[in-house]
Amino acid sequence: MKVKIQDILAAAPTIQKLNGISLPAKVSYNIARNLKKIQHELEPFEKARVELVRKYGNDDGEGKLVVKEESMEEFYKEMGGLLEEEIEVDIRPISIDGLNKIELSPGELQLIDFMFDDNKEE
Repeated sequence: MKVKIQDILAAAPTIQKLNGISLPAKVSYNIARNLKKIQHELEPFEKARVELVRKYGNDDGEGKLVVKEESMEEFYKEMGGLLEEEIEVDIRPISIDGLNKIELSPGELQLIDFMFDDNKEE
């Protein structure tokens, strides 16, 4: 399944939340597997992000790299392009029924919508 990097990053906290909740075994397995696949696919993004900060930043005097004020526009332009990239992630679909005892906000459900397949039984 192709998913934009920005969508994966937005969904990560909700997936992490689900990963820490007791769920039926098959649902738990699929969530854990999806999380592992997503983390693996985001490694190249993280390397590219760090390189962008190095390219447009400098040391803040406390050992942290910070994007220079005069470079913000270029940094955000390149970062925006990077976030729009689609990556192929082998997502194991889960049924929303498998989450029936979990309280999630509509926003959280929307963030992980790409993981749902209500045509499959869990």
